[in-house]
Amino acid sequence: MTLIPEFGTIPQIRQFCTMKYHNNSNSMIMFGGNNGQGDNFGDLWKFDLEKMQWQELKSSSFEAIPDRFSVSSYMDQSNNEFYIFGGNSKNGIQNDLWKFSLDSFQWKSLITQGDVPPPRYRHAYNEFLDSEGKLFFVVFGGYTSLSYDNELFL
Repeated sequence: MTLIPEFGTIPQIRQFCTMKYHNNSNSMIMFGGNNGQGDNFGDLWKFDLEKMQWQELKSSSFEAIPDRFSVSSYMDQSNNEFYIFGGNSKNGIQNDLWKFSLDSFQWKSLITQGDVPPPRYRHAYNEFLDSEGKLFFVVFGGYTSLSYDNELFL
């Protein structure tokens, strides 16, 4: 590993954020987090791996995702979309699903279908394509409004 020098504007100090690689722009996309003093973030940043520089991605939409930490995320490489699920916010523990378009710079709240996991944060998350190319999201455990749990959602 190599410590990257800081150039220009950089994100505030934070923990419990999420980050995914975006191959179309050769960059890392980072969302949210908490500063350890009770302040949550709902900002979105891009770290360009060629320029070695941060850029805040400001939304152009009226709809805005609430600040939160300990979320799960997914990068849809083919559609340039970054997804966020769940997390903890000032409004409590969440189980909502959001999409950010890296083309239009707009957040959109999505309607989930089926057995939606109860609100949670600090959960394990993964995604995979089955043999027919269908995308699946997997959520396991985490902390709900009641306690830690061991439920698996597919």
